[in-house]
Amino acid sequence: MRRILCFGDSNTYGYAPDGQRYEADSIWPGIMGKLLGDRFEVIADGKNGRTIAFDDPYMEGCNGMLDIDATIFCEKETHKRIIIGKNGSMLKKISTFARQDIERFFDCRVFLQTWVKVKEDWRNCAQILQNFGYDEKNFD
Repeated sequence: MRRILCFGDSNTYGYAPDGQRYEADSIWPGIMGKLLGDRFEVIADGKNGRTIAFDDPYMEGCNGMLDIDATIFCEKETHKRIIIGKNGSMLKKISTFARQDIERFFDCRVFLQTWVKVKEDWRNCAQILQNFGYDEKNFD
């Protein structure tokens, strides 16, 4: 299955004038997903105010180039506690070093949010590995 990421603003998010959100199947990424069918997964990543042409100090990370969400997967709850560390200290170190590396690589400031999730036996599940972008031919 191929994936299409719709990265955009309030139109992609489905912001309605009454402050609510339109149903997923009535916004343009949802309509595109219906038209393309089961061969494609359409992912809507909309954020109100995102595609502004300048860096707004009150809406940090909304210019679309700086906002990264990263998830660290581990197999056990005890691993998660080790990764997070006491009062989040280890996760903060990991995230800080990762953010600095990304900023050096792309030569710009980055807003990085890091999450830790437990998925038991994820390394031996072909579907999960495919979701991470690995090709089944390269699993060996």
